Amino acid sequence: MASGYCPFCGNELTVPEGLTDFSCLYCGKRLALEQLLDALPDGDCAGDYAEYQRGALHAAVDFPKSVDNLSKPLFFDYFDAYYAECRAPFEALERCAVATADKSALAGEAASWLTEQIDAWFRAQKGWSFRVKRNELLERTKLTVAIFLVPTARKCAPVIGELFSEQLREQWMARYPESHFELTTFDELAAGFKKTPWCFVTTAVCEYYGQPDDCEMLTAFRAFRDGYLRVQPEGPAEIQAYYDRAPGLVARINVCEDRAAIYPRLYKRYLAPCMEALRSGDNARCRAIYREMMGELFSRFQQ
Repeated sequence: MASGYCPFCGNELTVPEGLTDFSCLYCGKRLALEQLLDALPDGDCAGDYAEYQRGALHAAVDFPKSVDNLSKPLFFDYFDAYYAECRAPFEALERCAVATADKSALAGEAASWLTEQIDAWFRAQKGWSFRVKRNELLERTKLTVAIFLVPTARKCAPVIGELFSEQLREQWMARYPESHFELTTFDELAAGFKKTPWCFVTTAVCEYYGQPDDCEMLTAFRAFRDGYLRVQPEGPAEIQAYYDRAPGLVARINVCEDRAAIYPRLYKRYLAPCMEALRSGDNARCRAIYREMMGELFSRFQQ
């Protein structure tokens, strides 16, 4: 049995006897036994940490229109552009992590520095002094952090990205307890934007309640879409609008809001009455209720 540290990600590996080449369990890089490090380097990573500091605040606060790109036609191109522009500071933090033994402490320090810098930036913004404006700026920044910055860090920094993201969320919510967000990855977001069902919001609510994809409500809503709505005046355009906009809406609720406060209300106020209307054959009433729900959600969350 041999042991050592991966030269790419810095994690400790234990290798069964007789195995001379293998993949790192953490970063997936192919390694030969002789490539393992006996110890992590204690080199000076001040330059890499300085590069992180030069770019991390930009990645958090200089994208206030992120919310405007949470639609199926726009999201992937926007994320690619953001990733290309903002990956460098987190790659620098990754290099620093590989050369640092206490990665948890580094992640905490980096997250603390960034939350302090964001808060100082908030306080320095002239013209945003009224509370309503500050809250809007806070929400837009949170959305950028939760849906773009955190997935970027987790995607390009396998050693430190997870620890950093956890610390950043913890420190953000300690500083702004009214501003909720959850951790996500690019792959999770991409899967949501690539889904093709019309009933995105209904699906999200059913998933919240642990209902399967073929539950009564989702089956009824899909039949309503394909049998009634699709042949109505403006029905196809309405379906397309939901295809384009609803995935971003659901992503924002799941990542940046308190789902436990939102989904039960949507079910009681809108979806249960929609289901009652479908059971009684009143398709027009179901359509009106669903339109009202989506109008409220788009107005509240899509700006």
